[in-house]
Amino acid sequence: MKRIAIVIDGDLTNRKGQVNASLSRIKHLKSIANYQIDVYAIQHYDSLLVRLLRKTKKRKRLSIMQIEGMDINLLWNKFSLVNYLLVYKFKYKPLFRDKWNRKQAQLFHSYDLISAHSIACARLALAVYKQFGIPYYVTWHGSDIHTFPYANKYNWEDTAQALENAEENFFVSKALLSASEKISSKAKRQLLYNGVGDSFMTFSPERRESLKKIFHVEGKKVVAYIGNLFPIKNVLLLPEIFKKVVECYAGDVVFWTIGDGKLRSSLQSRLQECGVDCSLWGNQPVEKMPEFMNAIDVLVLPSKNEGLPLVTVEALACGANVVGSNVGGIAEVIGRENVFDLNDGFVENISKRIVQMLESEIAQTLSEDFDWNVTAKKENEIYLRYLDK
Repeated sequence: MKRIAIVIDGDLTNRKGQVNASLSRIKHLKSIANYQIDVYAIQHYDSLLVRLLRKTKKRKRLSIMQIEGMDINLLWNKFSLVNYLLVYKFKYKPLFRDKWNRKQAQLFHSYDLISAHSIACARLALAVYKQFGIPYYVTWHGSDIHTFPYANKYNWEDTAQALENAEENFFVSKALLSASEKISSKAKRQLLYNGVGDSFMTFSPERRESLKKIFHVEGKKVVAYIGNLFPIKNVLLLPEIFKKVVECYAGDVVFWTIGDGKLRSSLQSRLQECGVDCSLWGNQPVEKMPEFMNAIDVLVLPSKNEGLPLVTVEALACGANVVGSNVGGIAEVIGRENVFDLNDGFVENISKRIVQMLESEIAQTLSEDFDWNVTAKKENEIYLRYLDK
């Protein structure tokens, strides 16, 4: 039987966008594949000094983890103080990174192909290709194309090399595919949208009302942001947007943010300055998100850049309206009429659209393209072209 290895990146103990998208895609692919699929995950852990500096917790280094019935082999990579300084102060690449990739590559010598998600996994797949000639495919999710390559010349070179040597590159949005052409014009490219999980659906009106009562927002409209509280997400604009909505909407409205990050305290201060009462829910379990989304009326995503944010797909599937900035693949999900340029009029324009959605029913339908079954079928067909040779 043919064997492929799929390598993902990201903290499996704090699963969010890219990690969840990768796992969902693997799960659907495994359900139709007639070849063996083994899953690996690169996991990073901080040295003691870096933990003290970054205020992170010590991680238990397991060799395997099971998620949703899948065994995931964990590949641990230490992030030392020296590497912290090299990466963040001197804009250099981590020490011994290439040596680590070459060592880990030995694990993959008997596979027929490698499927890598994002740049760290693509570097490992490239090391396997160089040592054993095993072809690799890369899925690019967002910041690995629109942000990471621009941090320093080493990132740019790594990304270009990974793109150009891949048997095929998958992009989760048209916008991301287009952005990759600035890095390399030689790479092979395919559009491969993310899908929506089976648990994300529009509940019955009765259950939705019940959830409103549980969350203590019965009879009120809920405007929310879901995601990391990071600069790239532009979350410090939320207080101004929320304030404008309060000024322009005559009904009863409440505001939520779901997620966490280093801008939490700054966001709280800005909310107080704007006189906006907002519930900061912090990180929530993945399995609870369909309930939150079914209680939300309008989701707001003011990001500075994106690949294809899965939260937009999930929110639409749960019956919420979605508005956002005109960046990345957001418009591909929610429609051009619901995204706005990040200029001086952004707060005014997006707030006006939110109020329109609160005052009247505005239909937003989710395209059939955002279906994991469709994605898995297309991905499987591409792999079989090579495996059946």
